[in-house]
Parts: sequence; C-alpha cells; structure tokens
Amino acid sequence: MIEGEEVRLRQLPAGGFRHGFHRGLQGKLLEVEFASAEQVEGIQSGWLVEVESERTIYLGEVQTRQGMKAVIRVEHTVDRPALAAIQDVWDYPDRH
Repeated sequence: MIEGEEVRLRQLPAGGFRHGFHRGLQGKLLEVEFASAEQVEGIQSGWLVEVESERTIYLGEVQTRQGMKAVIRVEHTVDRPALAAIQDVWDYPDRH
C-alpha cells in the first residue's frame, strides 16, 4: 500500500464505511488518518475492523486512536487481485 492512498475502514461485522488515508505500515501496525472528524468519531481501541485499499484488504484490531489517526494491528492480509481470481473459479456457471 502506498502512503497517502485512500482507504475505507469499517467495524466488523457490519459497520458502515469510513474514509481515510494510509499513513504508514510498520510490521503488523497500520496507521490510518481519517478524512474528517465525522469519519473518526466513535472509533475505539478494541474494534475489529476491515481496511480496504485498491489492492489489499486488511483485517485487524484498532490498537490506539489519537485525534484523526488510528493504529490497527493487522492480523490478516488479503490480496484483492488474488481474491478476484479465486472468485472467478467459484463463480463458474456450471457449478450447480
């Protein structure tokens, strides 16, 4: 993921998406800066979240939130192009 790239974050299992920007990834810690105070409102440590970028989906837990930024401990990473290839196989028409 490229620093400054737009991301969408949502609380699992069914929260609404919030918009922000990737600000760093060091080891398993992903830093996200939110686009506005409205987008960051209510986010708390301990939330299980999904963070989507153009090429990657991250699943993890919010470790800290300070001001407009949150640090997420990443537990799983999914490459979107690889996922799309798997979905193409699963969705073939003669499957049923």
